[in-house]
Amino acid sequence: MTLSNAGVSKADHEHDETFTVAIYEAEEGGYWAEVLELPGCASQGESLDELRDNIIDAIGAVLEVYAEDGDRPRPRAVSTMSVRVPLPA
Repeated sequence: MTLSNAGVSKADHEHDETFTVAIYEAEEGGYWAEVLELPGCASQGESLDELRDNIIDAIGAVLEVYAEDGDRPRPRAVSTMSVRVPLPA
């Protein structure tokens, strides 16, 4: 799944930072997500569009707390990979 900020101009991204967001389907319906570089930063939404908006808000809130404390989040080394695993017969 990919969430994008389609429709946002390049000038709007001048001071942007990219974060890795893991998206999961919620058992009760909808989706939830966590930001891998910001431990504890998570959100949910009934649709992927709502989830995108909510996780952007959550990231903004976490970054505001860091800024208020005069700090910046410490980048964590995050890599993703896909693995193919044989399933038992």
